[in-house]
Amino acid sequence: MFKKIATMICVLSIVFSQNILTPLSAKDATPPVIRSTTPFNKQTGIEVNSKLSVKFSENIYKGANFSKIKLTTKSNAKLSIQKSISKNTVYIKHTYFLKYNSTYYLYIPSKAIKDKSGNHLKKSVCIEFKTKAKPAPMISFHVSAINDASEIGNGTGRFYFYSVLSPGFYADGCTPMSYDISGTAVNGVDYELIAGFVNVVVGYDIGGSNPDYPKSYVDIVPKPNGIADGDKTVTITFRGESATITIKDGGTLVTP
Repeated sequence: MFKKIATMICVLSIVFSQNILTPLSAKDATPPVIRSTTPFNKQTGIEVNSKLSVKFSENIYKGANFSKIKLTTKSNAKLSIQKSISKNTVYIKHTYFLKYNSTYYLYIPSKAIKDKSGNHLKKSVCIEFKTKAKPAPMISFHVSAINDASEIGNGTGRFYFYSVLSPGFYADGCTPMSYDISGTAVNGVDYELIAGFVNVVVGYDIGGSNPDYPKSYVDIVPKPNGIADGDKTVTITFRGESATITIKDGGTLVTP
């Protein structure tokens, strides 16, 4: 009997010590803090289509002021943005490209985010950055052959010329530009004389959606000679690009 009582007292002592002496887990009272930002404060030379982000010390969630995160211009004009959270980072995407050589402010207010324990960001943060200067426009010139020519039926061949300007740049007008002529056909003999220069439409913005480029044309009009001397070619080289048209031979003229 004494042994049973002693055993029960021992068991109760162990249970009591485990319940009383084992410390309870301390509640997380540390708010999330910013570890890094992209761009960083006062950074310059930022691309106009760059993505913005703010990384925190722990995984975060939307806080009471999440909707008040904003991106503004130097004149305090508010820009349209989209905001999202992934683990410990807030991502901010501006709906439209930013302007070149311009200053912007990304504002993260206090209580915009919180951790899983409900601890909010304590202090508001403002990140200032400036976009890069507008680069010089890049323009490329091109030539292509639309169709071959033929002495039969006086079928006309055609080259077309066009230019492409880098997105975001606009200009207009035409400029005379020279090209080189080669091939087995003789200019002015096998086809009507072409001058060796063309007025090219300059400054067309590609626009990003398979545009129909304004074109300048040079036609190759065959001069039938009544001789079966085979097909001949006309090649135009323009700003490093070449295109070739074949003049189909009409053969010997047949008279009744």
